[in-house]
Amino acid sequence: MRGRVRLAGNSVDAFLPGVVCRATLESFTASCADERQPWPLAIDNTGVAAGRNYFTTPEGLAFYGVAPLDAAAGARWLLAADRSRLVLLDEGRRQLEPAIGAGDDVAGVTACTPGAFAVVASRLPGGEAHDMLRLFHVVERRLVPMAASLALPGTLTALWAAPGSSTATAVVRDAGGDRYDALQVDVVCGR
Repeated sequence: MRGRVRLAGNSVDAFLPGVVCRATLESFTASCADERQPWPLAIDNTGVAAGRNYFTTPEGLAFYGVAPLDAAAGARWLLAADRSRLVLLDEGRRQLEPAIGAGDDVAGVTACTPGAFAVVASRLPGGEAHDMLRLFHVVERRLVPMAASLALPGTLTALWAAPGSSTATAVVRDAGGDRYDALQVDVVCGR
């Protein structure tokens, strides 16, 4: 199940599919309500409906992850959309062209080279219960590979990056299915 926590001053908001919980740090009490709220993402969204695992834009496009892009990318956002499609959206959240690649989740990261970078997660070929991460530079509506693929020790369950960060966080469920690992993936140039 997806979830996101937002800290703002002394208040805490926890976003879950179809539920929002609010608390303050002083009271240590939380109240939850069945409501669908936009999640704090890099793109306007309508949140996650109860029983679902994907977001939707206000226009109705379903997606699993988003990476904000810069002007050199030729688009405003890269989305991991339904059917493992990587799609580009413009400022109005309109799809620019057919899918430009495949991936199950995406996070935007910064690097020492100017431009928009995306960490893309997808299933390793061969049907094993492992996923991989790939780093792409997005230039003129194209994905340019920037590093070798990184095989994960299991199945990716979450991927995100803080705005402006060179580090993505990946949560992976091991192949045996009995534990989770949180990994920090840092983009380092010049190695």
